[in-house]
Amino acid sequence: SSGINAEYGTDNGGWAHILCAQYIPEVIFGNNYSMEPINLAEVPGPRFQQVCYICDEKGDDLAKRQGACMQCNVQNCIYCFHVTCGQKAGLLVAEDCENRRIVDYYGFCSRHVKHKASSSKFGEQTVDSSKEKLPTVDTLL
Repeated sequence: SSGINAEYGTDNGGWAHILCAQYIPEVIFGNNYSMEPINLAEVPGPRFQQVCYICDEKGDDLAKRQGACMQCNVQNCIYCFHVTCGQKAGLLVAEDCENRRIVDYYGFCSRHVKHKASSSKFGEQTVDSSKEKLPTVDTLL
């Protein structure tokens, strides 16, 4: 396939979007040049059980549990979303790393996307405690 949602073969005979493979941290490319096959062996099972909060907010009960999700890169944030949903919502960041020949890929939930330009690597608490609290994991499942 070609284009932004190109699908490439996986090590288990399936397929995955290249974009998703870049943002899911446990994914490994068999060949970094061709980006094939996409090796999913290190992706933990629970990542495929997470609920995409974007699909959930849209009421798409079928889609919200399909495929793997990434988690917001702000420390302690529990929101998870499909990479493609994050792309459509403008929640993804690709950052060229100076003096390294790699790109770091990050994603932020809609609540934290305003912090994506922070140079702190998202480790500090960024949620304003005067605002509503984040839901617990139980409410997202």
